[in-house]
Amino acid sequence: VVRLSVDALGAELAADGKAGFFAAVRPVLIADGPTEPYATIAKRLGMQEGALKTALSRLRKQRLGPLIRAEVRASVGSKADVDDEIKFLKTLLERKDPT
Repeated sequence: VVRLSVDALGAELAADGKAGFFAAVRPVLIADGPTEPYATIAKRLGMQEGALKTALSRLRKQRLGPLIRAEVRASVGSKADVDDEIKFLKTLLERKDPT
């Protein structure tokens, strides 16, 4: 579910001309292990670290979140099931930001 959603997000960003940005941030979008520090990624993208963190937060909440919800909705029955599955996925994906 998450991988499909991340792939869909990548396609959306590529269509918006932001494939390079997506390639740089994909590893930290849903990191489940050690990742490159935000400062390093920001420098490579020519951004301030704070701006990168803000962009990632918005990307997760405004674009990735709805894509994940749509994927879950397609695979479960009721709205309650969707909410339960989303809560479960969040517990799996919670992590510390690499700073």
